[in-house]
Amino acid sequence: MLTLSRKSGETIRIGEDIFITIKRIESDLVKIGIQAPADVKIYREEIYIKMKSLNLQAASQSKGRTKRMSLIKLLEGLHNSNNEDPPGPSAK
Repeated sequence: MLTLSRKSGETIRIGEDIFITIKRIESDLVKIGIQAPADVKIYREEIYIKMKSLNLQAASQSKGRTKRMSLIKLLEGLHNSNNEDPPGPSAK
């Protein structure tokens, strides 16, 4: 990890088009401004971790639903095949 010291009003450049500017320093709080292209996603770490957790939960539930639906279809197929008339002479 690169660690830099900056004063209020100073900027850090990342690549050609991302700028991080120290806007204000108040005791233990640092306010920053980030200028980046619209396609660059910027999240606070705690928000990113929560989103990732929720996405994993949703994917897990989706897989569980898919497995349950497959099992239901399999059981319905077995049930339907057991309820069919057995082969043999037809009754008149």
